[in-house]
Amino acid sequence: MTQTCNIPVIVLAGGTAKPELQQVIGVPVRALAQFQGKTLIQAVLDALQPYFSNIFVIGSLPDMPGCTMLPDLGSFTENLFEGLLAAQEAPYCIIATADLPFLQQEMVQQFLHDSLALAQANNAALVWPIVPVELCQQRFPGIRRTSLKLKEGRFTGGNLALIKTSEMLQCRSIVTQAYQARKSPLRLASMLGGKTVLQLILSQCLAPRIMSIISLEKAVSRLIGANSSALLSAHPEIATDLDRPSDFQAFRLKP
Repeated sequence: MTQTCNIPVIVLAGGTAKPELQQVIGVPVRALAQFQGKTLIQAVLDALQPYFSNIFVIGSLPDMPGCTMLPDLGSFTENLFEGLLAAQEAPYCIIATADLPFLQQEMVQQFLHDSLALAQANNAALVWPIVPVELCQQRFPGIRRTSLKLKEGRFTGGNLALIKTSEMLQCRSIVTQAYQARKSPLRLASMLGGKTVLQLILSQCLAPRIMSIISLEKAVSRLIGANSSALLSAHPEIATDLDRPSDFQAFRLKP
């Protein structure tokens, strides 16, 4: 029998699907979409529950056995910090989204082991995984991924994170501002700094070697005011969520 660990997990399952997605999945909440015989949220919980005993699920969902249910407060950052407050007694917690149908228990265990080691080595308040985007394309060719060109290759971000709970709670204001500015290049540029933005632009258009993983880590650390570390992962499953109608249709159209 698998031994559970005492690090809490916060599963973000809030938000209402856009109308075009609802037409495909048939439900208003994406976490309740059926995929390959189970809901997205149940697939994530199946990967987490054998290993974690303290799981907070945030969203407008029916009760999930073995989990503490928290209400959807209406925004990503409000839900994130609601979960962090619920887990504030723990030194670290894991953040996961509810739309990772391919997540497996052994991948979660490896991420926890590797991210804890990295957090302790670098005194990091945030450890976030990056996955070579070609691995995602090879494993899941029908799903598009946003990616970033770096010196070491082209990467996409994973949907798990390890957080040092107390330090991240102190970053609430800046994290909220950064999330609100995610679609405003000028606001985001002012927060990241002109040099970082220039490096990002040049690395995507002209010279990928200008921006490295280390320089990206430093930019994120400056932004949140705490150390952060990127964890290279070879598991595309932790970076492959289903959030577009085409994502679901890509698998339903397979013979």
